Amino acid sequence: MRTLVRYIKSKNSNTGAIVYHDERFDIDRITVGRATQSDIGLNDLSVSLNHAAISMGKGKKPVIKAISVSGFQVNGRLLKTADLQPGDVIEVGRWTLKVEKPADGFELILVVEKQGKGGSPSADLREKSKTTIEETGLGKRSWSWILFVAVMVLFLIVPAVGVMVPSVGKLLRASPVPSDGSWDSGTLALAHHIIGDQCEQCHEKPFRMVRDHACIECHKSTMAHADPDFYSLDTLTRTRCATCHKDHNGIDGMVRRDPGLCSNCHEDPDTTMPNAELLPAEDFTDLHPQFRITLTSYDDEKQEEVRERVSMDDKDLMVEKSNLIFPHDKHLKPEGIDSPSGTRQLSCVSCHKPEPGGARMEPINMVKHCKECHSLTFEIDDAVREVPHGKTREVLFVLEEYYAKRALEGGYIDNSAPEVVRKRRRPGERLSKDERREALEWASQKYLEVGEEIFRFRVCNVCHKVNKTEREDGLPSWEVVPVRLNQHWMRKAVFSHRSHETMTCEDCHDANKSDTSADVLIPAIDNCRQCHAGEDAHNQVESPCIECHKFHIQDEFRMGAIKADE
Repeated sequence: MRTLVRYIKSKNSNTGAIVYHDERFDIDRITVGRATQSDIGLNDLSVSLNHAAISMGKGKKPVIKAISVSGFQVNGRLLKTADLQPGDVIEVGRWTLKVEKPADGFELILVVEKQGKGGSPSADLREKSKTTIEETGLGKRSWSWILFVAVMVLFLIVPAVGVMVPSVGKLLRASPVPSDGSWDSGTLALAHHIIGDQCEQCHEKPFRMVRDHACIECHKSTMAHADPDFYSLDTLTRTRCATCHKDHNGIDGMVRRDPGLCSNCHEDPDTTMPNAELLPAEDFTDLHPQFRITLTSYDDEKQEEVRERVSMDDKDLMVEKSNLIFPHDKHLKPEGIDSPSGTRQLSCVSCHKPEPGGARMEPINMVKHCKECHSLTFEIDDAVREVPHGKTREVLFVLEEYYAKRALEGGYIDNSAPEVVRKRRRPGERLSKDERREALEWASQKYLEVGEEIFRFRVCNVCHKVNKTEREDGLPSWEVVPVRLNQHWMRKAVFSHRSHETMTCEDCHDANKSDTSADVLIPAIDNCRQCHAGEDAHNQVESPCIECHKFHIQDEFRMGAIKADE
């Protein structure tokens, strides 16, 4: 059925001009409805998604049939089906479809037009309804004055009386009548919930800004940001606490998070703080220096830890001096490693577990993480006895005691040992004085030989640096250089492994490629920028400065001292 549908877009009542557009169809069935897939789309909520369909009837005349239960009107009559003749007017909601005389080869011509007010039941209903205050007979002015006076009395005068007369204020707070609590502009920060409704704790005088004195009463020991004498910035001492910390903004709204908190000074530190030797920083994406990690070493003369901050761009300086011999790549082989209990497939979590707070990792423990493969046995015929993993003196004491006992018991298999040590004895058999002396002399040499083997060649030196020394009595001894693993690489930043549990360790740490414990496996800034971006982040995690850096960080200076002269 060849059909022409003409949509009337607008009419000019003065000139009679009509704006329209035509759509042509050559299909057997034309659908009418609100659905987007309808051939004749009628945008009106009173029209069903699939309202009706038009097809050619048996007498070669177009027939319209209702799909929706609401039907349609043809020439003012509500119908479910109708044969269409030129001049018929079909009404569907606020739309009319007028049937024109076939022409130009079209078997059906429809003129579709949307009617104005009163063109549908819904429009008539809106016309009859009263939807404004004026239509109800109630004026705006009278109600405005009533509400104005009620608000002034309930939320200004009554609470003000409660503030001026404490006994009245206490009564108001305990009753449903509005008190000064109605002036509360929002939820207190979580840390201030302990104050409750004691507004005067912060607001010492009505209608006055909160003074720093009220903050310092509780926050005397809060760390300052920096040394005020060295940096000599008024912003460090004269800025009101409430400039950055505005309460009544929700349980976590006290902390200012916009980058301007930091960039005001750190964007151009050479100008604002010429003696600080700080690098410019403004936005994590556009202007942020390379990470500077803290490397630790130990000064043997001063007997103290030495810390040095190094940029991760300085590859030559990126060396960890832990005194530990540990190749990650050998322990992380994809095919696994051989252990006494069989092949073991190790991963990062085999040794590294986050501490309860989630920020750092728990210390590595030899007994817990290493001993299964690295046993501390020292005798081939005694697979149970081990030396302790501890001080050299304790190890040598255990060895001396062990071999003295074996020598006195006898039956020790060693061709180089004297006969009194190798000979098996009956229970209760006693040694002569000379035999006892000979056995103990052998033991005093044997434990030193085994000690040197353990420390220098077989057990300790696998993971530790060992130096040979001499005891006060002239006998040899050994010193295991203490292991000093860096537990805190970024002391100027805050990082939590718990927040990154969706990542794998390998996403940030190239441990499976590291063949020496001197490698620093902390990722540089480019790795973090894969997920984190600055203030205008798109498809990344928005990470303002305060996400990784704290403001109150200077442990040597406290806010109570800085604000004392206020």
